[in-house]
Amino acid sequence: GSRPVCRRREVQVHDGAVLADGSVVLAAVQPPGSLRGAPIPGRLRIFHSSDLERWAEMKVDYRAEGGRAMVAAASPDEMWAATDTGCILRLV
Repeated sequence: GSRPVCRRREVQVHDGAVLADGSVVLAAVQPPGSLRGAPIPGRLRIFHSSDLERWAEMKVDYRAEGGRAMVAAASPDEMWAATDTGCILRLV
């Protein structure tokens, strides 16, 4: 079966990556205002969890924004996030 693991009303989760140690990184966008389908870019937010119960938000440059977000993780030391507006960030 399946079950939701990260419920946050203020963000739209677009992508995730499972790391070798079993922890998970999620890439999300927080749309401006209450219109989820607006074409205005929203703020990039990255969440990390080692147990799928408690989620910690990673620090992200305040200028990072977009309509969709992607995350790539080769290892816990090599994680990258990108948005559809061309913003590419190395996560540390």
